[in-house]
Amino acid sequence: MNTIFKPYATCGYNQIGFEIAVNLIKKNNIKGPDIKDISIKVSPENKAYPGGDSHGPWKTADEALLSKPFAMGAAVTFGDLQIDAYGPKELNHPELLRIASLVRSEAVEGMGGLFCDIRMTMKDGRVIEGNQD
Repeated sequence: MNTIFKPYATCGYNQIGFEIAVNLIKKNNIKGPDIKDISIKVSPENKAYPGGDSHGPWKTADEALLSKPFAMGAAVTFGDLQIDAYGPKELNHPELLRIASLVRSEAVEGMGGLFCDIRMTMKDGRVIEGNQD
């Protein structure tokens, strides 16, 4: 009962956030250049997880696997996050790095361990939000 299936090649803490981001991107036809910033609210244990706030550049796939900014950058840049996203050309893709630099996370007491709220602010002022609900 305490086992989860990880459909994406990223840390367990990043699974739900990645899926939320991809759904928001598809539903709202978001393009990388449209994004001003990305704010993610997570549980304190999620926020404290080693490597979770790494904004790159990444030297190894292991570093990127833990990073929320990498996962958000992959969502915008590739629309998916499978093992090929950690290849030599993709690991520090310029657009992925640019998006990763826009990501900020905040710990929220009482939030479930794997849950998150994502808020994407567009350059035109629109705010697009989503969570696991």
